[in-house]
Parts: sequence; structure tokens; C-alpha cells
Amino acid sequence: MIIQFKTKEPYYEKEEDGLKCNTVRKVDGYNDVRFEDLMELIQADDYFGSCKGTIRIINPTTKESFERQITNVTYFDERFIISWKHKSSQKTRNARLK
Repeated sequence: MIIQFKTKEPYYEKEEDGLKCNTVRKVDGYNDVRFEDLMELIQADDYFGSCKGTIRIINPTTKESFERQITNVTYFDERFIISWKHKSSQKTRNARLK
């Protein structure tokens, strides 16, 4: 399952580069299938890394996007906290070398 959200700058670059490997989303509509999918991931998670979901983050300005494996979903105070495993990229490695 792929769950898609938009993220604006400066968060997009931090999330893509692995400096910020999570996002918080307020439930603003109970008919949004993304939140239903996130709740399914919470119910299926055995807390040992078996979360079977992917998050796609899109920069609405540039239309760039990236995908990461979701490692944890937490629901608290009408918000979902979605964490993922950073996938090292050439861009990130090059930035560290500078």
C-alpha cells in the first residue's frame, strides 16, 4: 500500500535527505482513505518492524517525489505520526562530502 502526502519546503528537502524521517498529519476529514489506510497499518503492526506500507512524499511546487518504507504509525490527539526508514541516496552522500 502506498500512502501519498504533499510536503512544502523546507520540510521536503529535510525529509528526502533523511534529516527528518517523519511527518505529522492532522485528521481533517474522516472520509480520507489515507487515514483509513494508516489505521490499518497501526492495527497490523506487531511492533517489530513488520509495518507493510510505503509513504510517497510530493513537493507540490516542483512535483518531485520520493518513497520510503513506513516503519511506524502512531495516532495521538487526532494526528497521525508517520515514521519511515531513510533510504540513502547519491544526493545525500554527495552533500555529506562537501
